[in-house]
Amino acid sequence: MEVNQTRVNKFLSASEMTFAIPVYQRNYDWNRVQCKLLFQDIVDAGNNDKIIEHFIGSIVFVHDAVYTPSSLTELTIIDGQQRLTTITLIYIALYRLAKDIGDHMLERKIHTTYLINEFAKDTEKLKLKPTENNMEALRHILNSSGVDEFKGYSKIIENFEFFRRLINAGNHETIQKGLSKLVFVAIALDRQRDNPQRIFESLNSTGLALSQADLIRNYILMGLNRNDQDKIYKNYWDVIEHNAKDEDINED
Repeated sequence: MEVNQTRVNKFLSASEMTFAIPVYQRNYDWNRVQCKLLFQDIVDAGNNDKIIEHFIGSIVFVHDAVYTPSSLTELTIIDGQQRLTTITLIYIALYRLAKDIGDHMLERKIHTTYLINEFAKDTEKLKLKPTENNMEALRHILNSSGVDEFKGYSKIIENFEFFRRLINAGNHETIQKGLSKLVFVAIALDRQRDNPQRIFESLNSTGLALSQADLIRNYILMGLNRNDQDKIYKNYWDVIEHNAKDEDINED
């Protein structure tokens, strides 16, 4: 295990890197209250020159390059999905604002630094690689012209629209400044020496509570390689969740 303090913008700006949310993770579920608290922390940090850093917790990942069929380095995020996804949504809202106001330099900077791997294949460009049910929503908000409606329900869409209403030409510089002050503890795990399952469960004793279904799914899938995880999740677990879930509100 390696532990380091890292700035969020530095973490996201690493070149030829993807941040993969494995299928055994629960869905992206942050609600309006949690998004509002993080956003306010970012604004406060951006407005206060006395604040040098703002700590947002930890992000735990496993280096899974051995399972990656591309030249990109893939980090499997086993804790920190909610914060990492939410911060990505804020960057997308900034990117979309830059397009709207014609700030092409800012548009390109955010797009190529924090959101995509510029020279990767089209199917691998996104730095954040959420689970399949969220990938379509993420691509939609990144590429939509603003007139197309997303079909279906997704917290990705809901929270993006929340941030898009809050971010404007008058405050985007403050938000960028606040984002640059966010720091977290980066915990890098080695599958050969560490126990990702045990560490994951310990860290998730706070925050959004894990359900029994979450724990069972994680226990079954976490120890498998990526291909087996995807196969078992798609053929078995996703079928169970689909039959037990109200798709209109995305709840069990």
